[in-house]
Amino acid sequence: MEFELEIKKGVIKSYQDFLFSDSLEEFEGKLVNHYYKQLKKSLVLDSSYLNWLLVGLRKIVPTQKSENQSNSLVSSYLNENNLDSFFQKEQFFKLIQFLSFLRTLGYSIQFLDNQAYCVIEFAVMDFINFTGSNARSTYQRTKALEFFASLQEIKPLIQKFSNNEFQRSVMFPYLKLKKQNRRWTIRMAVGEELYFYQYPFLFPNYFISYQNKYDLEIKLQLIESFSTVGLEKRFPVRNFLNQFSVPNKELKKIKKQLVDSFSTLKGSELIENEFSLNYKNGSSKKVEDLTSIMISKSESLSFWEKI
Repeated sequence: MEFELEIKKGVIKSYQDFLFSDSLEEFEGKLVNHYYKQLKKSLVLDSSYLNWLLVGLRKIVPTQKSENQSNSLVSSYLNENNLDSFFQKEQFFKLIQFLSFLRTLGYSIQFLDNQAYCVIEFAVMDFINFTGSNARSTYQRTKALEFFASLQEIKPLIQKFSNNEFQRSVMFPYLKLKKQNRRWTIRMAVGEELYFYQYPFLFPNYFISYQNKYDLEIKLQLIESFSTVGLEKRFPVRNFLNQFSVPNKELKKIKKQLVDSFSTLKGSELIENEFSLNYKNGSSKKVEDLTSIMISKSESLSFWEKI
């Protein structure tokens, strides 16, 4: 088959060597990346009419730029969660940690009827180390074992009902704990849909662990604020800070941790450099660098995802 190829554009012409050398994957990758950059310049992505496009882009464009994606905290689109107690918040965060840890493990596939499960095996101490805790701590091991036992209480992943059939597929149908040479290992089955789910938001490893209960509160609220469809995110500063009945000295530390967390998001190129401080009277002020005093005076804080 004969064909004539004419490439006039300088940018495209620079890719022709990949085509002529039969490096089609690299050629396609270069073109897709170029198209994506031009698309961002041409479209106003921060529009409710293009939310469907943002959802699609997050599936194909890496949002983690500074670190290996396997060493990150994953999150999907989240609704407001009624997590009333610190224990509930810990359990929820530990679930996110575990879903992130799953991405680092190998697996084998087994079927139960038409439902596929990924069977994995790992040492409990490996998960504890992943979360930044002390794997030699008896307390941390006990907490981890209790968490794994609670996984089977999570609601079914898939539920189908018809006149002729009823099916429920749970996320973690099988769990076996075994102690070998003073080392706890776990063998478990995970729903294939969950194991291979393409999480749209990947946070740097700074978010995988937390130092204290205030750090946990900050990271959970940031994840919830970030995990919305639109590019503009809003952090409810006033409501968030008002929940803490602590001395001013302790409150200053919380504000400092919050500023540091935003700085980490900027450094990882997950958010734009600009923030909007929104005040109670309806006015707002754009800034590039946050301080504890700035956020103290604001009602809420707007920031923008970098995609």
